[in-house]
Amino acid sequence: MSTETYDIIIIGGGTSDLVLANRLSEDLNLQIVVLESGEDRSADPNTLTPGAWPLLSHSPDNWAFQTVPQEEVPRDIIVPQGKALGGSSAINSFLFTSTSKATIEGWKNLGNQGRDYAAYEKALKKSYTLHKPSGVTEGNGPLQITLASPETLWQKAWIEGLESVGFPRTNPLSGHLGGPNIAPESIDPKTKQRSYAGNAYLDPIRSRLNLTIQTNTNVTKVLLEKSSSASDAVATGVEFISKDGSSQTVKACKEVIICAGAINSPRILELSGIGDADLLQRLGINVVVDNPHVGEISKTIFSQELPLKCAMMLIQLMLFSVKNPMLWLLLCRYMPQMGRAI
Repeated sequence: MSTETYDIIIIGGGTSDLVLANRLSEDLNLQIVVLESGEDRSADPNTLTPGAWPLLSHSPDNWAFQTVPQEEVPRDIIVPQGKALGGSSAINSFLFTSTSKATIEGWKNLGNQGRDYAAYEKALKKSYTLHKPSGVTEGNGPLQITLASPETLWQKAWIEGLESVGFPRTNPLSGHLGGPNIAPESIDPKTKQRSYAGNAYLDPIRSRLNLTIQTNTNVTKVLLEKSSSASDAVATGVEFISKDGSSQTVKACKEVIICAGAINSPRILELSGIGDADLLQRLGINVVVDNPHVGEISKTIFSQELPLKCAMMLIQLMLFSVKNPMLWLLLCRYMPQMGRAI
């Protein structure tokens, strides 16, 4: 078992992890390592090509977590999550919207003072540059997002139809998502490729000597120490399985940051001994911190699509050419960009 030492260990190489790696490594006195379970797909055409994202749904780049039947949802549901550098920003369907204002305000009301929607919106705007059909841009962030040309007839009909039954059109970047909108997409208009955490936040800093990126590493636990039974646990390092199957340890001088997604983060905490004591003991895991809330009360949102018949052969080809990847890639690369209504 080999051991290396860093100042900061970041567990996960997803969207927020690479933002952290970018900002923290600005301090050249800090040695930082990022541990990512998946691969580096920065040169993968399926990752970069707009319209090819359905090919990623059943690829190794998707954790594809599966729920169990529940009272409200009496069947299993696939929960996608990116397993590659860039996380879900590397496999999603390109749509870029702000999260709900009500959600952020709810977090503030739980005691997160200073983390209200106004602060969130200010930070969000630092992350992107919005390209409008007119050629005008807003913002100066590293992530490139593009608003498509004026809506097509079917998009116009979709929006007007919802407005007629009481759902006014909304701005997808406003935090109010209760009506139809045409969302910008994370596409760089210069390269015509996906703009995501990998090429927006990681690629510009890959040469930093104080930053190490390790892919194909499966974290098994965070190493925790307690000076006494009454003291707080302190994270001192991380154990993981490397690509060759060997067990390795990295030590942390300052911090261990768990940022492995909504499902894997609590899983790693539980494997490390932080969680419901009864559950951990049944699984043979040494209890370090008894916290019954870890890994519980997780909620997510549904995505519901409506299949519509269309007389336009070209759109039918675009919809179903996932069965013919080369046709799909050609259509998506050389045709004018068309936005999607949500």
